[in-house]
Amino acid sequence: MSARNQLIGKTNKLFFYLFLVVLVNVTHAQWTGGASLGVGNKGPDLKLSVGRTAGKWTFKGWGSTDFSRGWKAGVSVGIKFKRSTHDVLPKYNILIQANQCHFDVYDENGDGIITLEEMTSLFKDKELGANLFYDLHISKDNPGIMELEFYERIQLVIKGCAL
Repeated sequence: MSARNQLIGKTNKLFFYLFLVVLVNVTHAQWTGGASLGVGNKGPDLKLSVGRTAGKWTFKGWGSTDFSRGWKAGVSVGIKFKRSTHDVLPKYNILIQANQCHFDVYDENGDGIITLEEMTSLFKDKELGANLFYDLHISKDNPGIMELEFYERIQLVIKGCAL
């Protein structure tokens, strides 16, 4: 065997082992890898590949050799486009506005008393709801805000509620 053929053989073996080491290391880092060995009219052919998907992007690299003088390598980058808007239902951001000056808005069960639980359930910020409750609830003789008490305090506590 000539020195040139020996060098090509060593280069192919080095390529193969190096690619195998890279393949094993990157597959542990959430990458994908593959290998194929085929035989054709020119002899055996080895193809090794690695790839990674990140979001909508796909990255792939590959290399192959025919164990004589031929080798190939390549890279590719792809992007996945959304096919249809019907696949995912929309999410709604809903804001319901009501007249903040009406007692019935706060008295959820209609019993004539606004409790601390009723007031805080209306607010995303529970502390804000509790603060409003205590600012409106001046008579400590009852467990909650009575309708008369509400209308006496509302214009002092909530902006835009002038009677």
